[in-house]
Amino acid sequence: MSGLTISGIRDTVTITDRQEGEMMTDRITMVAAALLTLVVGAGCGPATSADPSPTAVTTPAATVASPTASPTPTVTFAQAESTYRALVEAKYQAQKSGGISPDSPMPAAITQRAEGQALADYRDVITQVFNKGGRWVSGTYKITGVALSHDQSKPDAQIALVGCEDWRDVKSSWPDGAGNGLLVKTTSWYHIAKDGSVKQIAYDTNKAASCDVK
Repeated sequence: MSGLTISGIRDTVTITDRQEGEMMTDRITMVAAALLTLVVGAGCGPATSADPSPTAVTTPAATVASPTASPTPTVTFAQAESTYRALVEAKYQAQKSGGISPDSPMPAAITQRAEGQALADYRDVITQVFNKGGRWVSGTYKITGVALSHDQSKPDAQIALVGCEDWRDVKSSWPDGAGNGLLVKTTSWYHIAKDGSVKQIAYDTNKAASCDVK
């Protein structure tokens, strides 16, 4: 609003009396000042800053969160024990049915819970029963105790167990005679497989005179 000035308003007034003119001049000056205040208040800036420079706005850089590595899943004692007991039962059922031929697929109850050396050893044991003509006659086994083992001889294992298995009530027949099972101690190792399941990766069974694992 630079066209509106106090001096311009004064030029339109005819002063006939000096005293009256002085009073009128004061009123016009006050009115003009009030008008300028309203104009500024309505959004027109002062003439000296009609085109103000824009204020620079600094945008803070976005913070990128570092990816957090997912923890590696580990096998719990309960998971390993459940897998161990299921495999002992699967081996018993396979031997009870006369084993399997070398070209037959392994029972799913074993392949779902064992891999690597453990799976190869189960196949060897079960096919030997078939090849040697072994037949179950009567009886069943008992697992008398399972505990955590500190055996770290298998670097791929996340946990190891030791278990006592009593097979002495199991009677079987063979071409060269009949026999009973044995009392054995088994150490077994487990890890999380690529498919996310718990797998036994190795086991070692040995005859025992006694077994006090609880």
